[in-house]
Amino acid sequence: MNPRPPIDLNAIVQTVHANQRGEGRGWPQPADTIHMDRNGLLIQGKNLGSTHPETLLIVQPDVFHAGWEEAERRIAQTKMPTNTRMVVTHEGIRGWLYSFQTEFLDTYKMFSYFDGSFYQVLVIEPFVEHKFRNPHTGHLYGDGRICMGMGMNSGRRTLAEAYAKSVLWATGFSAMIYGNLDRFPFNHND
Repeated sequence: MNPRPPIDLNAIVQTVHANQRGEGRGWPQPADTIHMDRNGLLIQGKNLGSTHPETLLIVQPDVFHAGWEEAERRIAQTKMPTNTRMVVTHEGIRGWLYSFQTEFLDTYKMFSYFDGSFYQVLVIEPFVEHKFRNPHTGHLYGDGRICMGMGMNSGRRTLAEAYAKSVLWATGFSAMIYGNLDRFPFNHND
C-alpha cells in the first residue's frame, strides 16, 4: 500500500474558510478548489499533479449545517417578522414559522424549512390549496408548498430569499382572489 502524500491541513482550513466567507469569485466559484480522489485523499486545487481530473470530486465550499443554523437564526432575528420562531414539526422537520399581512390586509402564516438542498415554504393559514386546481395558476402545490420558480425544486437558496418570495407570492395570491384574476399577476408567462 502506497503511503499518502502529506497534505497541508492549515492551507485546506484557510481555503475552506475563505470559500465559506465568499472571498472567491462568488458562489459557485470558490477562491480555490479542494478535490478528493476516489480513495478519500484531499488535494488542494493547484496541487493536482499527475492525478487524472476525471477521477476527482470537488469538495463543495459551503458551510456545514451548524453554520447554516446560526445564519438562519440571524436572518430570522433581523430580516423576518418579529413573530418568527423556530419549530420542529411532529415529523421532525425543523423550520421557521412566521406570519405577516399583505397589502390587502390578509394574514398569512407560513413555515419555511430546508429540504436538504433548498428552502421551501408551506402556507399554513389561510387554507388556500383548494382555490385553484392547477398548481401553475396559483403557484401552489396541493400540499400547500409554494412554487417559487423553476429549478431548485421550486425553492430558494437561502431562508431570506424564501421569506421574501413568500411575501411576494402571498401578495400576488391575494390580488388574484380579490381581483378575480385568472392568472398570477407576478409571472409574465402565465
